[in-house]
Amino acid sequence: MEIIVNSKIEKVPSNLKLEEYLMERGMGALEGTAVAVNDCVISRGDWQSCLLHENDKILIIRATQGG
Repeated sequence: MEIIVNSKIEKVPSNLKLEEYLMERGMGALEGTAVAVNDCVISRGDWQSCLLHENDKILIIRATQGG
């Protein structure tokens, strides 16, 4: 299936959960990561149960230090 991540189309397996997607890309354990699916912020505690669907729009934001 296809999802849209930060404005880029990606092909992923069906029945993929948000946490699995993030872990496969090395982002699951990172502090300061916020995720929204279809304009709805998903709390870190809900990543495990959030099932992704065809054409979901995912926004991933990571906080960085600097000034």
